[in-house]
Amino acid sequence: MYEVEAILNSRPLTKVSDDLNDLQAFSPNHLLLLRTEPECSPGIFAKNDQLSQKRWRQVQYLSDVLEAVDKRIFALVTEAYEVVRASANC
Repeated sequence: MYEVEAILNSRPLTKVSDDLNDLQAFSPNHLLLLRTEPECSPGIFAKNDQLSQKRWRQVQYLSDVLEAVDKRIFALVTEAYEVVRASANC
């Protein structure tokens, strides 16, 4: 989720100019963090920050599990829809 937040908050809110003399495009990071870039890159941790690494792995694992469940549910719903559709065409 941190990666998504970082991507969304770094997207410009104003038109991006091609002119090198223009200022940087305004983004949500300017308002939220009072700077242009997030504190650290997503997925990069300090050596002494073991708790963040553990939480990150837990979140990634839960995300993978949820994605697998979503795929199974989608397959079941699609199959049920096709059965109902086939029986309606008979």
